[in-house]
Amino acid sequence: PWLHTVRQVADEQGFLHWDLDFAAVFARGGFDLQVGNPPWVRPDNKLDDLYAEHDPWFALAHKPTREEHSLHSRVVLAVEGVRSSIISGVTETVAVAESLGSTSLYPFLEGQRTDLYRNFIEQTWRNSTRDGVVTLVHPETHFTEKAAVKLRSSAYLRLRRHWQFINELR
Repeated sequence: PWLHTVRQVADEQGFLHWDLDFAAVFARGGFDLQVGNPPWVRPDNKLDDLYAEHDPWFALAHKPTREEHSLHSRVVLAVEGVRSSIISGVTETVAVAESLGSTSLYPFLEGQRTDLYRNFIEQTWRNSTRDGVVTLVHPETHFTEKAAVKLRSSAYLRLRRHWQFINELR
């Protein structure tokens, strides 16, 4: 019955359950090769982004006054279902940030501000076989941030190649 519950929650919340979805791979020791471009975002609550899901004005208005913003907020919140959607969005972001900020789940990220690419780096290490290869496209802020010492030192131990690209043509 728990497996059914886990699958149901995963489907409802839209997340991947590594241990269940790749049980056969982990039974053999993990992935030999992982390639990815993890999201470079922080799970921050941005109310205007949530409001914009219901009224694009919140994404398009350029430096609105407080009065304009307050008026538009009241109007959009008066629409049926919007308030619960906003509350749900805030709740989801807070829960995701708490989970991704957990030092018991992500010990190499202790003392750092959550950024999904860092969580993904650590997750690939867990998912890898002992000699597995991980290839990711991501920012390199963890190589220079003072608080990222644990992540950085562990990354250097695993680093085989490092390339930097500059998109000069944009």
